[in-house]
Formats: sequence, structure tokens, C-alpha cells
Amino acid sequence: MKRILGATAFVSTFALAALAQALSASTASASETYPDRPIRWVVPYPAGAPTDTVARKLADAISKKTGWKFFIENKTGAAGTIGAADVARSPGDGYSFLVSTGDALVANAVSMKSVTYNPRKDFALVSQIASAGYVMLVGPQLGVNTLSELIAKVRSTPAGWNVGVTGPASPQNLITRALAKKTGILLNTVPYQGSAPAVQDVLSGNVEITYTGAILAAPFVETKKLVAIATNGPTRSALLPDVPTFAELGFSDPVFMAPTWLGIAAPAKTSPDIITRMARMVKDAMAEPELDAFVKGQGFDVIANTPDEFRAAFEREFETIPALIKDALGGTN
Repeated sequence: MKRILGATAFVSTFALAALAQALSASTASASETYPDRPIRWVVPYPAGAPTDTVARKLADAISKKTGWKFFIENKTGAAGTIGAADVARSPGDGYSFLVSTGDALVANAVSMKSVTYNPRKDFALVSQIASAGYVMLVGPQLGVNTLSELIAKVRSTPAGWNVGVTGPASPQNLITRALAKKTGILLNTVPYQGSAPAVQDVLSGNVEITYTGAILAAPFVETKKLVAIATNGPTRSALLPDVPTFAELGFSDPVFMAPTWLGIAAPAKTSPDIITRMARMVKDAMAEPELDAFVKGQGFDVIANTPDEFRAAFEREFETIPALIKDALGGTN
């Protein structure tokens, strides 16, 4: 009986070893053949928006270097959270990624009750691509050229001024609420699906203020169709070097200092090997002079960090963003 049990144990051990080897070989084979079909990048903003433009250029650059095929799916709505939710629910097979600003993954995710995903648990982070500040814009007909003039003009307007923003926890809305709170002026926020339509409404006089990236703002500022008042973030925009930061004007709270960023994420169950490979491809592509120049020409600073570096920065935001949202939104109009 003992010999039979020993033989059985030997066979079981041999079978387990063979199974483990087969699984290992299967995983290696899958890794070697990846990708065997086009990879979907979900951009939760409209086609032609800065995030969409950078995503398309980056995908094209990676494709040229590797032969990998990509297709961009613009899945808009709910301040970017609809597209983010779609990726969070997707299989972790390496064929679905989210290319988004931090709004959908941090600010809106912690402030909107309708969000169905947990950004810290439902995504594997790949790489932060780049970062940029937002430019505060007004129409020239309003007769203001500086932040102090804007504050004085709004203070003398009983109904306040209307401000186009892209979501309740977007940087534009948080800056607006914080500015109203610190100065005592009345700023009424008006929600838009994106910054482009908000800019059009400032041009037509339907709202007085909005914010957008430097790449969209610069042509209007240069032709004097719009006036740039200030930009958030730690440094001035290379595209609008004459526009001061909020910090230079005395508004240095964290809400005025944090630029927005673009990043890539995948469903949480995506293989770490695939995450690492995609991050490496992003870094290599962003190091190409042509793409580097394009991204900087869009008003962004290149980051292209590793998954671990992205995760560390991401977790630091979760230590501060909820408090910023509560402070900026609490008790203000």
C-alpha cells in the first residue's frame, strides 16, 4: 500500500510539474505573440481635443517603431467618467487602455456619485505622458487685462460673472470656486462637455470666463480675440510666456499650483508584463525628437514615467485632491 501511495504521489507531483511548465510556456507564448490584433485606446473626450490629438500621435509613433496596431475610440460624457468606466469593465487582456487626463481618474472619480469604478483598484497604471496648465480666458469686450482688474470688475457686478467649466471637480471648476472663496466675488459656473465649446461661448459673449490648454488659447490670444489672465501650474506656459501664473499673482494654494496631466491606464487584471512593455514603448516613443516637439508644441511638458512612478504620483494626489475638492466646493456658489 505504501508503495502504491508513493507511486501515486510521484505521478501527482510529476503531473503538477508538467502542468506548471505548460502554463508557463503558454504565458510565454502569449507574451511573445502580443499583440495579435489592434489595441483599443479609449479617449473619454471629443476627437480633436488635446488629449485625443496627443493620443493619436503617440499611438502612431509606437506603431511605426513596433508594428503594433491601435485604434482610438472617443467615448465621451460625464466629464470623462463614461470612457473610464468602459475600460475599467473591460477584460484585462491587454487590448483596452484608457488615455485620459487626471480628471476622470482622480478628481471626478472621487467627487461624482455616479462613478461606478474605484480608480485606485480598478486600473493598472501604465505611464503619465505629459502635463500642462490651464489658461484663464476672457473676452476683450470686458475691458480687463489682469487678474486684479477682473476681480474688481466682477466685484462691481451684482449678478457676478459666468464661468464655463468641464465638470464639478475639474481643475477649472476648483480654481473658480477657490478664487471666489478667497476674494469674495460671485462666479457662477456653467458646465460644458469640453473646453472648446466653452471657448466659443466666451468668444460670443455667452459666458465671461473659461479655461483651456495653451494650444487652444494661444491663437485667440495672439489675434487679440481673447485675453489671457493667468495660468495654473508651477511655471508659465512656453506657448504663452507673457501670461503669469496664479502663484505669481499671489494665489499659491495647491489648487492653483497643480497642472493637469495625461496618462494611460488599463484594466486592473492586465498582465504586469504587458503594462511594463506598453510603458517602455511610451517612453521610447516620447524620446523621439519629432513627437517630443509635437507634444511640447501642444503646450505640454513631457513626463513618460514608469508604472511605479505613475502609481506613486497617483497615490500622492489621493492624499490631497479630496481635501482640495472639499475646500474648494464647500460653502461656495
